Amino acid sequence: MTGVVIGKDENAFSWVYDCGSKSSNAMGSALARTASWSVWPDRINMLVLSHFDDDHVNGLEDLLKQCEVDFLILPFSEWQQRVRDVAVGGLKGISASTAQLQLSPITWLQSKDLTAKVGTLLLVRGGSSEQQEDREPMRLPTGTNPNELGGDRQRQDSLEQRELRMVASTHVAGPTVQVMQHGTPVHPDGFPMEFMFYNAEVSGKDLDIIKTAHTGDLISKRSRLPLHEVRKEIEAEISALGLDMPLSSWPLGWRAKLKKCYESHFGSSSAAKNNISLCMYAAPRLDAQELDLCALFQEHDTPPDVDAGYSFCSDRPAVLCTGDLRIDANVISTMQSHFNRIRWNRIGITQVPHHGSEHSWVSGNAKSLAPSAFVHCAPGKGAHPHASVVTDLIGHTVFTADYKSSVGLKYHFLVP
Repeated sequence: MTGVVIGKDENAFSWVYDCGSKSSNAMGSALARTASWSVWPDRINMLVLSHFDDDHVNGLEDLLKQCEVDFLILPFSEWQQRVRDVAVGGLKGISASTAQLQLSPITWLQSKDLTAKVGTLLLVRGGSSEQQEDREPMRLPTGTNPNELGGDRQRQDSLEQRELRMVASTHVAGPTVQVMQHGTPVHPDGFPMEFMFYNAEVSGKDLDIIKTAHTGDLISKRSRLPLHEVRKEIEAEISALGLDMPLSSWPLGWRAKLKKCYESHFGSSSAAKNNISLCMYAAPRLDAQELDLCALFQEHDTPPDVDAGYSFCSDRPAVLCTGDLRIDANVISTMQSHFNRIRWNRIGITQVPHHGSEHSWVSGNAKSLAPSAFVHCAPGKGAHPHASVVTDLIGHTVFTADYKSSVGLKYHFLVP
């Protein structure tokens, strides 16, 4: 998804949510089309990646070669979770490039010679969603110094606690790295726009792969070693395999060896599957003035094939992007509490997660979510969207974006 907010003086704030496709040709064509967009800037203010699957990130390298990015926003996950995610899957696992991006985004940027293209790497941590109304917004600078973030943040010294050592020795030369809580609203400077994220990651303790010893120390489930010792051993394995080096030097069989090392400490990797997909809420702030339905891309040279914006009311201007999140009644309840009732009731467009996969949807979701419209990002093949999901959406307004047709959310608002 791409979005642009245009101000009275034609200044703009741009964002992208996910950057990948199962079709490499489709991704290349999509990037090429942006050259004809009269409103699309050379610099992207905010680029959000929901999670680390190839079809959500495999366009990132080409996009960064084409544009600079002020803020690259990724889901925060515990170090052992990242190791687990890149080590599982066998031949069906994520590519080596995506694995390095998840293990160490800074190392990946350095490997691709793209560190100068990203200003700040912002990691969004999950956790309790209580009393989100009291959390101060984070100001997102849009001027010449985007690294001066306000609000809740952790810098390099705190990041050392959760990054592998392969990152600690290399990320000094790369973008600024900061961490924020997912309950913190994000307000771009100069634009009455609000973004808010939701990270459903479950901690290692809650997944029962990390235990508490009688001494109070945290230990791994299987090896019963203190976590700092486990981390050193896994870091040593990563170094021995050369996974902290450019991708061309990664050896055959690296995934199986890393998986063996992980499971020797934490047990079967199938027991620690997480529901990680960074969701994004985007809407004009409640204090925005002159919110009207009109064509955001009214001067766009290639207008969208479907104008979803005509189907929802101006009192529900928010968009909810879900990536590949598995949504059920518990997740919906948690998200409602997390975003709060006012934000939740403003959601007009909801992305159906995981291209309409049956594994990310349960019957009754459509009624519980009940936005003005749903949008499928689905190719129309390989059970995407699945028949059971399509059936649950009967009676609701549904638009589909695929390799041939786009969906445009045609509203904008004037900056006071």
